[in-house]
Parts: sequence; structure tokens; C-alpha cells
Amino acid sequence: MKNDSSGKGKPRHTPVLIVGGGPIGLALASDLGSRGVSALLIERSENRVNPAVKIMDIGVRTMEFCRRLGVTDRIKHWGFPQDYPLDNAFITSMTGVEIARIKMPTPGELGPSAFSPEWQVHCPQTSFDPIMRDLALSFDGIEIEYQQEFLSLTQDADGVTANVLDRATGETYQITADYLVGCDGFTSAVRSGLNIPFSGRGVVDHSLNHMFRSAEFNNLGVIDHAKRYVMVGEQGTWATVMAVNGVDLWRLTFYGANDQDVSDIDIEAAMRKIGGDFEYELAPAERWVRRALVADRFQEGRVYLAGDAVHPVPPNGGFGMNTGFADSMNLAWKLAAAVQGWAGPGVVESYESERRPIALLVVEEALANYDRLTAATQVAHVTDLSPEGEAARKKLGRQLHDENMKAWKPVGIHLGYQYVGSPIIDYGTSTPAPFEAVDFVPEVRPGKRAPHGWLSDGRSILDLFGTGYVILRMGETAPDVSGFVSSATERGLPIVEQTIREKELITLYGVPLVVVRPDGHVAWCGDELPVDSDALINMLAGRSREFSQLSR
Repeated sequence: MKNDSSGKGKPRHTPVLIVGGGPIGLALASDLGSRGVSALLIERSENRVNPAVKIMDIGVRTMEFCRRLGVTDRIKHWGFPQDYPLDNAFITSMTGVEIARIKMPTPGELGPSAFSPEWQVHCPQTSFDPIMRDLALSFDGIEIEYQQEFLSLTQDADGVTANVLDRATGETYQITADYLVGCDGFTSAVRSGLNIPFSGRGVVDHSLNHMFRSAEFNNLGVIDHAKRYVMVGEQGTWATVMAVNGVDLWRLTFYGANDQDVSDIDIEAAMRKIGGDFEYELAPAERWVRRALVADRFQEGRVYLAGDAVHPVPPNGGFGMNTGFADSMNLAWKLAAAVQGWAGPGVVESYESERRPIALLVVEEALANYDRLTAATQVAHVTDLSPEGEAARKKLGRQLHDENMKAWKPVGIHLGYQYVGSPIIDYGTSTPAPFEAVDFVPEVRPGKRAPHGWLSDGRSILDLFGTGYVILRMGETAPDVSGFVSSATERGLPIVEQTIREKELITLYGVPLVVVRPDGHVAWCGDELPVDSDALINMLAGRSREFSQLSR
């Protein structure tokens, strides 16, 4: 990691320049580093953790990626109490009554499921970002430089030139790169420099966050402990309080839903409304806008965009960072392939066609989650300690429980999406699968994540994926693929053969041959290799600009 200005008076070169040092940029740098590709990440702010926690939950698919990168233990054991309940409680106040509760396991009770060797983990950004920064810097060839502000860029067919300001010295200089990736958030200077507009609903509401410390907050009334307390009054859902460290640090969010104005909140009165008279230390307010937008383009020439730079997502459901992380994992292996010289143009060109449709689905689901939490929650008498109040709470409680189960247990949105219309996936005669945000049925289908299952040595089959392509022979009787692997390797395509002998996996996959990409998505499957196997190799390597419909 460098923080000085040595060598900044003249142009520098890096294969990949990453703009933005949040979790998306750090993930991209880490994955590139794991593939032996050098990259420089520049970040305009200082090298310090922002105490205002934005990210809380690391989704199951993100954890699968982190499993490959070797940091899941650090994420799971950063310091949160393993016996703390991760419930979601809808309450009138901490000293009032409970309306509904969505029960969740404690961290210590969580474990692998039928769908994944990993699981969602509570890990706030204040802990997650340093883990990812340390991971990125553990790879040779990865550099991170702080207080370096991206100003503008020019590009041609051979590369990108970025103009950069050293905020510590006031000096401007240039960095040349084969590729540039903007991971610089909603106000992305990279996206603005490309004049790429957003489309979508735009402003959803104006919200307000306060971090506060209180060791007694969890024990102010008779409400059982929870990770998330949702405050509901006659005005509807108006605030949430989330446990950050499971001890004494909390994040309070005031919602601008149902025409509530958070701009002039009396914070002391609001704290009394939430918990009565109790001791707390309050950090300054952080005002922010809940947005639902997707950029019209995710790439232009040799410049790519990821994360909030192309899809600011309402945080309801915790999809934003996790979707951006998947952007980075989709893009990293493709940029590595281009830098290492084995990829044709279709590989890097597939990024937008694969990731933009997923962003559109995620934004819509996050909006649905926002409505599940806030819409139709304005109920008369809901705080009254009377028969009328009890009846109101019972009815509203059923609604909040049943609807928000979809928001907080959405396996499908993390594991079930499918890349459709990609030039580096052969779909054969299969049709796109219906998208289900909640329900998830593992299946082998081109464009989908290859399903998880256990190998006899204790590994997940997912542990076989990540370095290059893998062609799976599902059983000893599956067709021989050694000639295909030799031919592909001779032509520069990194691919290995794996024969799977476990009956449960053979049944789960249901097809003799499956080609899995470095990011774990199915690129091709069939009963036997196509007659024209060279066409399959060209498609996998992005050397065919036509969508493949290979003869069997």
C-alpha cells in the first residue's frame, strides 16, 4: 500500500485501474490479485474506516465468493456474539409491546444448508472493509493508494488514460491502464465522465441515520433481544434500530416513508419515544436519499462500472453491496482473461449483458421490500393498550410477518438468478427460468450458478470452481472429454476435467457433461460434446460474436 506521491509526476501504467476503495473495488482488486493480475486501486478519501455503518449483512453468494478467496472465517468471527439472536422484531417501542417477530438463528446456530456450504453473516462495513482491504493487499501486484482523486479519462482502442489529483500534495498526474473500472459509488466521477445516465424511480425517500452507543438499550422493557427493531406507530413504520456489534453500538434509521419529514426531527424526543429515558451517546446525523436506479450502460470501450456507480439500490433486503460484489466477481475473471491474453472480445463484452438485467431485478425486489416494510402500516389504535389496540396489532402483525419473511429470507435473489442472452453461454434449446426472489430450486441450467453438493472428501463441489473453466463428467460412464480438454488447452483456454462420482451430485446435476465458468456459472451442458467442439471452445473464449446454438 502506498500513500506517498513518489513517481506521480509522470505517467504510470497498470493493467487494471480501479477507482473507489469501498467493498466493490476491494473485491475486484482481491479477485484480480488471486488470478495473478496486477491492479492499482485509488481512493479519494483517507485510509480510515467510516464509523457510519451502511452495510450489515454479507449475503450467502458473497460468502461463497469469499470462501474461494479464503476469508470466510474472518467474516464470521469478527467479534459479534455467537449467541445473539438475529430476529427482526416489530414493536411500538422498546418499552411498549411487540407486534410481530421473524425468528432467525443466532450466528452460532447458522451453518451450511441444502443450497450452499455458506450462509448469510452479520458483518458491518466497519469490519468487512478492513478484511477485504487486507485480503487485496495480500496479493502480489495489488496496490492501494489513498487521497488520490480521479478527475477525468480519455481512451482509445489500446487503453485508458486517467487524470488523477493527489489530494495530499495538490499535484495532478496521469495513470495509463489497459482497463479502468469505476467502483466509486452513486456520485461516480467515472460514470459522469462517460455521460451515462440513470433510469428508474429515482428518489424513494429521504432518510436519516444516527449511530449511538448504549449498553442498556436492549433491556429497557420486556421486548426480547433482536438484531433489528422496527418501530411502528399510527403513522406507520417510522424508524428501525439495528444492532451493530451486539453489545452497545446501534444504528438508528428514520424513514421518510408515508410522507414523513425527517429533516427537522427532534432527536431527543424521538429517542424518548423509542426507549423512554435512558443513557446514550449519539453521533451526528447522516442524511441520505434512498434511490432506485440502474445506469443505461455498464461499460464503454475499456471502461467498466460496478456497484452503486451503476445501480443504487434501496437497502431493504441488503442487496446493494452483495449485488455489487457479484458485479466484481463477474468482471474480475473476464478482465484477467483479457490481460492474460486468452480471451476474445466476447468475454469482456459480456459483462453488461449479464449484469445489467440482474441489477434491474434486484432494484425491483428492493422496492418491493421497502413497500413490505412501510406500506399499509398506518393503522389506528396500534399503540393503544386496549382491545381495539390488541386487535389492530394482531392484524398488522400477521401482515408484517408474512410479507417481510420474503424480504429477510430471499434465497432466490442471491442464488437463483440466471444470465440470459450472454454471448459466452450456450443455451442450447433451454428457455430462461422464471425468476423467483424467495423460492429457490437448485438446477443445472445455462447461465445459472452451478448447484452446491458435497464431495466425499468433505468439500463442496463449488470448491472445484474459480481458477479457470471446469468440465464436469457426472459419473464414470459420462463421455470422455480428454481430447476436448487437450484441444482447448492448446488454444489457450484454461480448463480442467473433473469426474464426479457421488451419486447425490450425479442425480442433482442430471446431465452427463457440464462446463462451469470461473465465476461458478454454467456455460454449457449436454449429454455429449457437440459435433463441432471447436465452436464450443471459441464460444467459451469469447471468440465467436454470434450466440451459440451448437449442434449436438
